[in-house]
Amino acid sequence: MNEFNQNNGKESDDPQEFIQTLTNTIKTLEKTISALTKKLKDAEEEIKTLREENKKLREENRDMETRGINVSELTKDKEMYKMKIAELEREIEDYKKNQDRYVAEKAKSEKVASVPKASDIAPKKPSEVIKEQVLGVSEPSAGIRRKCPNCGNSNPASIHEKVDKTRIIMESPRMYGKKYICGECGLEWK
Repeated sequence: MNEFNQNNGKESDDPQEFIQTLTNTIKTLEKTISALTKKLKDAEEEIKTLREENKKLREENRDMETRGINVSELTKDKEMYKMKIAELEREIEDYKKNQDRYVAEKAKSEKVASVPKASDIAPKKPSEVIKEQVLGVSEPSAGIRRKCPNCGNSNPASIHEKVDKTRIIMESPRMYGKKYICGECGLEWK
């Protein structure tokens, strides 16, 4: 024991005190050892988890390579699709800006398609023809209503009929054509 005390740098006369000191030192060292052992186990588990994740990533990378999928190709595809989306969005914006014109053109084509055939129209009486020529007023034929090609308004009270001096029907006596004006949207048509 004397050798131990000399090595420790202490000299103790009481063996009980010496044993108590050694016991305390051993307990402290055991606590430190258990804490270090726990840290070692945690580190080993983390290493194991990281190795498994690394293995999975390698397998996924191999799978992608075997299927011919390359990350750079996917990035190029992504950029290409972004460009296509941007182009389609521009087309949508252009369409929205020109939608009124498209609707008017569609209405004109529908009007042309819905023009009745000559065989479907009943011939007018001579008195109606003279009334139209002199007064410039015509009564709508039975079953046919005027309809705005833009908004679809068919209310006869809001569709106005005016003389169109740009269209000359007859020179002598001078007769002009008619134009119609929608009271709701303001569209003029012939």
